[in-house]
Amino acid sequence: MLLIRRFENSGVVFGVQDGKLSVDAPSDLLTDEDIATLTASKADIVELVKRRERRLQEASERGFIATYSKVSGYVALHDPLTGEWHDFPASSCLSSVVEEAKARTRRRKERGA
Repeated sequence: MLLIRRFENSGVVFGVQDGKLSVDAPSDLLTDEDIATLTASKADIVELVKRRERRLQEASERGFIATYSKVSGYVALHDPLTGEWHDFPASSCLSSVVEEAKARTRRRKERGA
């Protein structure tokens, strides 16, 4: 949601505690119009923040993963802090990371996945 990004880029931090939205921002940052906009979008913001928190929790539980990328010659690395995947040339990765990618591919083939 672009609305949340706009506020987060300005320093606003959103959270959900016991199903309630919390908004942390410097006192002089939000105008009355901003507060009205956030209030009107509250349900959507709560759902988005909950979804984001679940995704980050799952990413954290998944941990660091190295596997071969869909792009030939690249290794895909899973960032457990953001849940994002990043591709790096295998030639620039530590040998242990490339070995982990090979092992993961071998295990996947053995399982028939």
